[in-house]
Amino acid sequence: MKMKNAFRRVLIALFLFVLSLVVILIFIIINWVEFESIPDLLMMVDFTGILLSTLAVSILILVSIGLVFWLARTWSAEQPELGDKIIQLATITNVVLIFVFGGMGVGLIILRTLWTIGYF
Repeated sequence: MKMKNAFRRVLIALFLFVLSLVVILIFIIINWVEFESIPDLLMMVDFTGILLSTLAVSILILVSIGLVFWLARTWSAEQPELGDKIIQLATITNVVLIFVFGGMGVGLIILRTLWTIGYF
């Protein structure tokens, strides 16, 4: 029963997490339609925007790490014989999430830097 509750809470948190990302994506698409080009949209991103995106990526990474390890801890409490394997898989999952979310943040910074130097 404990694992079922933990899994349900993680799914709810993940749903809210994805919902917030979809809202951000819709906002970006609406602005892109308004400006009609990616370079004009990138002009909107200033140093404050880059700092906010870095902060958002850091929060996404921390939330994902917390959710994965919380679920792994609950699962290993339910099945102690698989505890070491569960923690190893949780660690691998977290490293992948760090690369994915970190790549998104670095991608925005690189695009803005290329725009600043006149590449686009």
